[in-house]
Amino acid sequence: RSKARLKIYIYELPWEIAFPFEVQEEIHSRDNIYTGYEQFMRYFLMDDSVRTENPYEANLFYVPALAYFYAENVRNSQWQIKAVIDHIRQQWPFYNRSGGRDHFVFMPGDRASCHSDRWLQDEIIKVVHFGMQKKNLTWLGIENKDYGCIQTKRDLVVPSRSVNTGPLLPNTTTSYYQAMERHERSIPSATSPT
Repeated sequence: RSKARLKIYIYELPWEIAFPFEVQEEIHSRDNIYTGYEQFMRYFLMDDSVRTENPYEANLFYVPALAYFYAENVRNSQWQIKAVIDHIRQQWPFYNRSGGRDHFVFMPGDRASCHSDRWLQDEIIKVVHFGMQKKNLTWLGIENKDYGCIQTKRDLVVPSRSVNTGPLLPNTTTSYYQAMERHERSIPSATSPT
């Protein structure tokens, strides 16, 4: 394993594991704000400095469970993730070697990880949009009463994807910065005292 830098291996799944049933687009909606995992995948597959095709040199393992397609925004995706993990456990030694502690899976959507069984909560690193971490949640279907939806210091909460296809700055601030540039004034730093 590479000790000098981060290397991530992505499992290649057979179609019957990745897509256990045909997804019909007219039935399953796809909200663009929950497509952060698609952006990750797009950049990750082009990044030959982090991505490795040799699992023996990997520090982390990406499990492409495609959970959103089977659970959408608030439903429980654990059956799809469990099927993928079961396949990985049987085909490769890496998950069993670490108990899943060096594996991560995207669980996009609101409360996507909240309804997972305790074993799934404890084993694999979850990348989520909703980071509720509270003891004794009273929501229906929350199996894990000890810490809720994520474990701090292990799981990762990422913002949902912006669906704004325009400039990175909101329209109201864009004109402000453009005016400052026209008048050759420096743009104030967000960290400098005012």
